[in-house]
Amino acid sequence: MKSHFQETLSQNARLAQPSSKEELASSTEEEKANPEDYGEIRVLIVDDMPTNRKVLQHLIKKLGAQPETCASGEEALQLNSKNLYHLILLDLHMPTMSGFEVGEKIISKRSGQLPLVVAQTADETPQACDRTNGIGFDGHLTKPIRPPKVSDILQTIKGKHLSR
Repeated sequence: MKSHFQETLSQNARLAQPSSKEELASSTEEEKANPEDYGEIRVLIVDDMPTNRKVLQHLIKKLGAQPETCASGEEALQLNSKNLYHLILLDLHMPTMSGFEVGEKIISKRSGQLPLVVAQTADETPQACDRTNGIGFDGHLTKPIRPPKVSDILQTIKGKHLSR
């Protein structure tokens, strides 16, 4: 059974990435967030592709959260063991250790509901979605990723996990 969070993400799984820095910078009014809104939210971006990391890092900063990036599953596990993250955006297909493996390890060791683990991948096959759901991922975003979808996740974290 999917959580409300997963159903919300699943309803709008196809997302579009800005094609240029100018397009990313010129968000519509509804896409803009007050940088103060998410200032306490720490996000780990895990992707083996440098361009993907930079785009997501820029987006997370623009939304006012605190991004950190890494290029491998092994590094993600090390960082997660030393730092508190509210959200981990995890590429599923990386060399050496897949995002599936990394997500499973993080989810099995987390206490409580944080960090949220969300797949960010170009793999939109039913098998990938079923596998992430079976492991216990909190969501599945299909690349390219649009700012409103990330903002929705940050709002979920703020509303459910930081308002206490």
